[in-house]
Amino acid sequence: MESETVRTSEVLRKKLGELTGTMKEGVEEVAKTAQLSAESMSKGGEKLGRTAAFRALSQGVESLKKEIDDSVLGQTGPY
Repeated sequence: MESETVRTSEVLRKKLGELTGTMKEGVEEVAKTAQLSAESMSKGGEKLGRTAAFRALSQGVESLKKEIDDSVLGQTGPY
């Protein structure tokens, strides 16, 4: 009975070690993929920010914001 318990314990220890190694590799792979994705998104954002269409849209939004701010700030009243 004792030898069977020892064998079972050894098998469980071995399987747990294999599982731990597999999980560690998986986590490392996910971390690498996340880093590459973040770098790719950053580069894409930089490229988008340099496009004429994006700059024109940004200027349009800025102008609209200024117009709204001016119209709201220009109003007087209790509310």
